[in-house]
Amino acid sequence: MDLKIIQSGNQVTVAFTVELTGSMMDMENDIQKALNAVGCGLTSQALYSFDTQGQPLTMGDVKFTVQQKALKVYETPYGSVPIARHVYQTSKGGKTYCPLVIMLVSSPIARPALLKSYPANM
Repeated sequence: MDLKIIQSGNQVTVAFTVELTGSMMDMENDIQKALNAVGCGLTSQALYSFDTQGQPLTMGDVKFTVQQKALKVYETPYGSVPIARHVYQTSKGGKTYCPLVIMLVSSPIARPALLKSYPANM
């Protein structure tokens, strides 16, 4: 399958090609694979739009700066999506925080899959 995603501002254009050959079951499977690939591609674009740009963040009196951009695989309704997202930490070290994860926990669709990916004490 050939997939092309073009983003212009908040609009996304998707073009893909599916070859409809074989049995009806083969075609349905190929269609489902193509639609899942489109869903993963669009969800990836949406996730990137919610990540920070790496600027320092302040919560109360505590300042957090980017430690690194870390790769994490997120489970979506369409399949797994790898995202390199910003991870923050204070100058004292310790636990790291990812604003993208905090935002996703509030999503009714992403929340169940995301919570399965993290330990209970997150």
